[in-house]
Amino acid sequence: MTTSRIAGRVIKSASIVHDYVQLNFDDGSILNVFNQIRTPTINDGFVAWLANKRVLEDITNKDVIILRLSGGDSVEIGMSDADYRGPEALELIEADGKRIVWS
Repeated sequence: MTTSRIAGRVIKSASIVHDYVQLNFDDGSILNVFNQIRTPTINDGFVAWLANKRVLEDITNKDVIILRLSGGDSVEIGMSDADYRGPEALELIEADGKRIVWS
């Protein structure tokens, strides 16, 4: 199932904040990823690698959210019980402050 909540946005920057990953988009929105990111390995190289990539498609199923990126790359966010670190999986904060939470 494609949710199209994130598709079309360009990642301006990314950072590791405590125990989650934060993606800042060029439209002023922010995506906080609290669940386990399965691929690739999370480190400083990962956050630099994400910069300036466009999210072409976001696909959601019961076990994973896949962000398909420009350049043929993708990021898999685990949605199984073992991937949760808290009650929320992801939080999208729109530029106008509206919040969408995946749980």
